[in-house]
Amino acid sequence: MGSCLCVWWSTIGSKACWPKRMRGDRGYDDTENHYLLVHLGLHAATKLKAYRTQKKDKNKQVWVALLASPAYRLGQQERYKIERKYGEARVQHGLRRSRDFGWLRYAIQAYLTAIVPNLKRLASC
Repeated sequence: MGSCLCVWWSTIGSKACWPKRMRGDRGYDDTENHYLLVHLGLHAATKLKAYRTQKKDKNKQVWVALLASPAYRLGQQERYKIERKYGEARVQHGLRRSRDFGWLRYAIQAYLTAIVPNLKRLASC
């Protein structure tokens, strides 16, 4: 999974457009992803799995320090805003299941589904 993030980050042009903090759910809690974010100078706000802070070895302190950092706490406070938008797209706009087979057709469905909530928000202004 870490290599996927490497490829994604290498396609971005300048460092000026990078976010300061990366958020994600427990599925992205991978050691390679955390090391990649540190290497890029970003703060990791990925929700940690429970075993990282419950284990009994010397590596536990790294994850406890991450939980106590202010950047992690800010990322977790902003998480609900993003999750709410994904939930709306999934429940109300059909992103839960793909209508067609194939990555290209799924990508088209995902792009169009992402446009719909944005248009709804613009229309309500």
